[in-house]
Amino acid sequence: MNKIWGVRKTHLIDPSVKKFEGGESLPRCEFAAWLVSEDPINEESHGSELVVVWFSDYDLSSPLVDFISESVRDINWDALAQDFFY
Repeated sequence: MNKIWGVRKTHLIDPSVKKFEGGESLPRCEFAAWLVSEDPINEESHGSELVVVWFSDYDLSSPLVDFISESVRDINWDALAQDFFY
């Protein structure tokens, strides 16, 4: 992700591996989102951010924003994100 957004703290959500006769495979799509919050982890900072990467078989019939929200909902933000200053 460094080539896309620069050096940022990144978290990979453990993918669900599909097993089949003779092997395993990941879901067919890789997603990455640079998430930014105006709420810092430490009070003296201006905000917090985290790049999240995950694999999924995205259902094109659902809105993308809903899909992303659902995918990253269980992330422990305070443990994984990093603060930033403007």
